[in-house]
Amino acid sequence: MSKIQVNEIVNHFDNGAPDCPRGLTITGVTTATSLQLTSLDVTGNVSVGGTLTYDDVTSVDSVGIITAQSGIEFGASGVGGTITAAGAASFADNVEAGGIFKSDRSNSASDCFQAKNNGTVNANITAAGAATFAGNITSSGKLSLGTTNANSTLTINSGSAFNTVSLRNTTGDSSGSVGILFSTQDHASGREKAAIFHQETHGTAHYGGDFIFCLNNTTGSATQVSVDDERMRITRGGMVGIGSTIPTTMLDVGGTAEFATSVQIGGTPDSGSYDAGFKAYSGGEIDVTASSGASNLWKGRTAATATATSTITAAGAATFAGSVKIGGTAAANEIDEYEEGTWTPTLEGHLGGTGTLTNYGAWYVRIGRVVHFYCYIVCTGLGTISGDIRVGGLPFTVNATGGYHPVNFSGVEGLAITAGESLSGFCQVSLDYIKLQLWDSTGGTSFLTSAEFTASGGFMASGSYFV
Repeated sequence: MSKIQVNEIVNHFDNGAPDCPRGLTITGVTTATSLQLTSLDVTGNVSVGGTLTYDDVTSVDSVGIITAQSGIEFGASGVGGTITAAGAASFADNVEAGGIFKSDRSNSASDCFQAKNNGTVNANITAAGAATFAGNITSSGKLSLGTTNANSTLTINSGSAFNTVSLRNTTGDSSGSVGILFSTQDHASGREKAAIFHQETHGTAHYGGDFIFCLNNTTGSATQVSVDDERMRITRGGMVGIGSTIPTTMLDVGGTAEFATSVQIGGTPDSGSYDAGFKAYSGGEIDVTASSGASNLWKGRTAATATATSTITAAGAATFAGSVKIGGTAAANEIDEYEEGTWTPTLEGHLGGTGTLTNYGAWYVRIGRVVHFYCYIVCTGLGTISGDIRVGGLPFTVNATGGYHPVNFSGVEGLAITAGESLSGFCQVSLDYIKLQLWDSTGGTSFLTSAEFTASGGFMASGSYFV
């Protein structure tokens, strides 16, 4: 018998499915609404219009390829199951997972994930969690390493066992550099305007170098900051250069420096408050060098644009608009003025009139409140002098509470006086003249009159007084 054609095959007991204890071999096409088999050996294709349910949860053994055009669902509907591959699993297109994609390897060094391009591995993740990427990593959110607390765009927690970040330039040489670039905008690379570089400057590769802080001040262009845009440098020896690429001191400023408060030099200051300015403590020294002796080493001002109130030159000349205290801080230690100059003496009468002086000279030195003076005068005519004779024109007014100050005379000539008489005098308080006196060994002193000072009289005088 070569062919049986029936519309329906039923169990001969009319109960349950048909029983074929010796098997059923079908070489053609079999169509069934429902088919329940203990085993099924198919050499051709099997087409299932509905759902194929496989009760053996142990394994599905297929020598060839299992093709599902709409998809394969593992586990109960909506719950999902597990795909286990004893060997490699290959997918020609995307693999999408609504949950977690897991890879469990017994060796922590084994690869769990690899991304290839034409056979070249460009991304790799090992079972220990180490990741290697040949290209860029782009994230629109926050990235955290070593912590789950991502408080900023990039958060790194190294713990305490190793460094947080290590930046390297594997192609560096004796002048190689590595750095961090900054930009205030999101744009194509090559437009960063600020950077911090570490550059090797002392020997061959892997030797010490300097920290270089750079700013590119070219705005509105695509120029990128480089080590040539240096603004500040910290050498491997700890020297700081601002505007100086080769600092030779702990702070080397290649320009003018302005300090809002104070500059302290030397050891630890003692207690108390200090005003702004330079302070050299124990072991400290202010050392300023100028190209010539006439150059100013110091200028003190009350404001940036105000006239200098104190000046010290490289030659040691000092000028102070205020006072100087020497040997203490009290008023008694204060010298508020020093001045040298000349003055013009006049021959006067206390009731009026002046004489004529054709030959005279007068100088003074003032130190603080004390004025030292000297003069010589030669009279060629008494003119309209009336009353007692005096010498006017002292450079400063005599202090009202300083008392009368004696004057010394020498070289006296041309006076109409007698033996036993001599010329004397004093500085008059609250006034600017020398009162002349005639001292008589028998009659005492009297004021010198015009009759006693002739038209050819003259003398030299010196003295001191308070102002």
